[in-house]
Amino acid sequence: MKSILQAFGVASRRFFTNWRALIVFILLYAALILALYCFFATREATLLQVIVTFVLALVAPVLFFTLQAMGVEYMQDEQNTASLMKQSLREFWKLMLISIPFAALVWLSIFLLGKIHVDAPAAARAITPPGRSGSGSASQPIQWAALGLSTLQFLLIYVVIPMSAIHLWIATARDGLGHAIKRVGHALRNAFGPGSVVIYVVGLLVFGVVPYLLVSMTMHSKNPWVEFGLLVSRLVVAALFSLFGLIITLGALTVRTKEVASSHQPVASSQ
Repeated sequence: MKSILQAFGVASRRFFTNWRALIVFILLYAALILALYCFFATREATLLQVIVTFVLALVAPVLFFTLQAMGVEYMQDEQNTASLMKQSLREFWKLMLISIPFAALVWLSIFLLGKIHVDAPAAARAITPPGRSGSGSASQPIQWAALGLSTLQFLLIYVVIPMSAIHLWIATARDGLGHAIKRVGHALRNAFGPGSVVIYVVGLLVFGVVPYLLVSMTMHSKNPWVEFGLLVSRLVVAALFSLFGLIITLGALTVRTKEVASSHQPVASSQ
């Protein structure tokens, strides 16, 4: 736990002390949110709207992976904001490329588990004895099946796949795309080490759960302008929590990966 807290401390200090990079992070994140909003809000009616939608479909992934590249690169070496931006713009396509299998896994998880979720109640009813079809205990297997599938889907989409992708991003930024692909097994073993799991879970609470609670909470006021101001404030704070929590988590995982690599170095050299 001391090592985990130190990783968060190092990542937080590096993140908040470089205010120029902090501004760039916020601007990139705001541009990403704006691009996603315009993509979903634009209706494909005219030729111009179709072109705008197509351009936004290309711009949003570039902004997302540039932001992730900066989140990984800012903890690699001491560098100024300009070099950090240049390095991230050179490296973002590698993170995008190595993330394609994980995007496919997310889609498969949603599609296949969704199909199982639909078919599970019918299967459960098929094996229920006819005499107990109307009893309360007959619905119990269906509830447990739905709960188990939902839990499995949550773990795959929000824990297993993101953690695997993040550690491959870190390996790509540190060693290059080819080396990261060759040592994909090593990166995945590091991803599910106890320290990495704890760091990710803590980060998930900050950049995932806290923003969700802020957005979903309701605050009423008799003055409509006050209520509107409270809504905007909640959205802004939730967005900042999401951004800061994500980047600091990436930084802490990078620090943890370096510590694990350095602890294994003497063993490897002695062998």
